[in-house]
Amino acid sequence: MNNITRYVMDIYQIGCILRDTLEYLVPKKDGYSVDLYRQRQAILKNHLAPNHAFDRFLNDNKEAGEKIRNNFNDFFDLVYGDESRAVFIESEKVVVDNGYFTQILDYVVGLHETITDICKGFIKHAEEIKQLEPDLTVLMDRDDHFYRCLASLIITDQVHRLFVEYNKSIREAKGQKSPQSNFINNELNKNLGFYRFVIQHSNYQDDIYQLAVSKTEHVIEVMGGKEKLEGGGEALRKEILNVHSLWSKNVALNEVEWRQIYQKMVNDVVAFDKEMIEKRKAQQASGEQKAESSDEPKAN
Repeated sequence: MNNITRYVMDIYQIGCILRDTLEYLVPKKDGYSVDLYRQRQAILKNHLAPNHAFDRFLNDNKEAGEKIRNNFNDFFDLVYGDESRAVFIESEKVVVDNGYFTQILDYVVGLHETITDICKGFIKHAEEIKQLEPDLTVLMDRDDHFYRCLASLIITDQVHRLFVEYNKSIREAKGQKSPQSNFINNELNKNLGFYRFVIQHSNYQDDIYQLAVSKTEHVIEVMGGKEKLEGGGEALRKEILNVHSLWSKNVALNEVEWRQIYQKMVNDVVAFDKEMIEKRKAQQASGEQKAESSDEPKAN
């Protein structure tokens, strides 16, 4: 591992925390791990701190960097801050306010793409100066596939939930639109925008992935009334379940491939850091020996 790869791995870790934050958009009967929440909180706080690799990158990019920093700080305050409103710890339990789901997705989808673009920029630079290590390219490729499948699964589940809520609100208003149905429809359109943003930035061509994308687009068209489906509501419900199943399968397959290369890279980072510490200690010891030598009395 060289210095460029180590630098990219520092920034890449922020993307992992963003991706893992999506867990809080999936209701869990047994709740969420308090320890894991605090671990993510600590890692992200450390990576956003002054003099970290990411902080130095933002400083170098001046106005654009400051805008990114502000967005990350807002995201941190919303999900991991001491006064967090969306996700927080109460009575030693992680509490999630589902009223913030769309806002969390807005941050995660945009900021994750930002981190991906930053890492790609460094990878391109490493390639230009002949210092690109193949494992880093493989990691970023596997990570991209895993993230886009996971994000697509969670966003489409959100879309389906909002679609059901929207139709329920219309029925309750006897077929008329209402402030409630308008609000839900607005949330629904935002989530559809997130999904399309995630897919448009993908270069993944796997057959199962492409099938999931195709089926999802079909369901979206049916929900929007642009296409008809024989069998009515029951047929649509089955199609929605099929879409969920396809994205779940994509997530499972891609997570395995990502985890293999990720663990290898983490081990390489640990070994690299250990080697650097030992080198610094050796240099420090050498410097002290030279200083002691210079202080020795000279022979007349």
